Parts: sequence; structure tokens; C-alpha cells
Amino acid sequence: MDKTRTPLHKWLLVMYIVAASKSSINAVHLAKLITVTYKTAWSMLNKIRRAITELDQSILLSGEIEAKPDIYTRRIFHSVETLQRERSVIVARMMATNKPSYYKLKFAPSQQEPRKPLSQGAENSFKASHINPSTTHVNMIRKPFIPWGSYPRLRYFAPSAFRWMNDTFHGISPTKAQFYMDEYCFRKNTKHLSSSQSFELLLSHSLIPNPATIMHTTYSLLKLAM
Repeated sequence: MDKTRTPLHKWLLVMYIVAASKSSINAVHLAKLITVTYKTAWSMLNKIRRAITELDQSILLSGEIEAKPDIYTRRIFHSVETLQRERSVIVARMMATNKPSYYKLKFAPSQQEPRKPLSQGAENSFKASHINPSTTHVNMIRKPFIPWGSYPRLRYFAPSAFRWMNDTFHGISPTKAQFYMDEYCFRKNTKHLSSSQSFELLLSHSLIPNPATIMHTTYSLLKLAM
């Protein structure tokens, strides 16, 4: 977020809105809220989502993990055209005793066919990027379609994310969709935190070069902005 002409207090306000709000905000509404152009608002949100993605990439799943494939843009009643737009994703949940679950929702390699069982190559790729190498047990459900009632948290997580994306942003390019999936996971993974804790977590991965120094001025700037 260096080399920006947008005032720091507006950056801090937008990060607080993203981190603390229960749902999200799109660029149209943000532009009106902080009196910037749509292009500036979209750019700010895009950079913040990239910071969320970088934060998530730094966290490797460990311990007890369950995961399954799902389908991005799946339709109950499909056509040749809608089938061509489908992409395979993998949703994973890290479980720990007396701690909230941690979720990841990632696109599978492009060669993975969405409606077929997860290939060993796609599974290995996900594990290499998102699971701690010392982890010995991952319950990987290979089929995208599983019986009703089984693995309810995994079953409904991806569809809920896709509904949120569609309802809030009204259409997202596949090239950008990963950032929005990561934002949804960030919201779910931090819902047990206070607004200030979520904000500080996001701030620490967004401001360069010295987030710790900027933290001393954060709340006073936010009060001025509001």
C-alpha cells in the first residue's frame, strides 16, 4: 500500500470496515462512504484482499484436518455453457480442541475436472501449499458430492461462500475469485475475535514498512476519519 495518494486515515478506515463488518462492502458503496472514486475504492479493496490472501498463505494447516472438493459456479440445472464455467475447489477445515476451526477454500489445479473425484495430483498440490509437512493425517473426502448429513461443516461452507460472493458483489471474474474466497474465510476464521483484534491482524499484514509503529496512531486516526 505504499506509493498511494489516498490519505492514510482512509486506508485505516477501510481496513477497519473490512475486518470488523459482519458481511462486507463493495466498491460502489465504499466510494460513497469515504468520498473517493469507484476506481480508487475498488483498488483499495483489491489490495486489502491481496493482503488477506498473503496472510492466509502464511498459515499452514496442522493437527486434525478434514477436506473435500467442491464446485465453483455449480448449478443444479446445468447446461453445456454452465458446465464449462465450473471450477474445482478444495475446502479444508483444521480442527483443534477448545479452539475455533480454521478454514481454507482454494481453487484446485485447472486440470482437475470439477464433477469427478479429486485426483491424487490435485490433493498433493493442495497439501504442499496449505498443510504443514509434519501433519500425518488428513481426512480427504475425494468426491464433490457427498450424502446429506455427512460432514455438514464442509458440505455447506463452499456454497455459503459462493452465495455471499454473488449477493455482495454481483459477479466476480474467475481470475479474481480466489481473493474473495479468501476474504470469506478470513471473516469466518476471525469471527471469534473482537473487531479491534480482527483489525489489528489485518493491519499487521497490510501496512509497509513498519506496521508496529503505525499502530500507535491507528485509533486516533480512525476517530478523526469517523
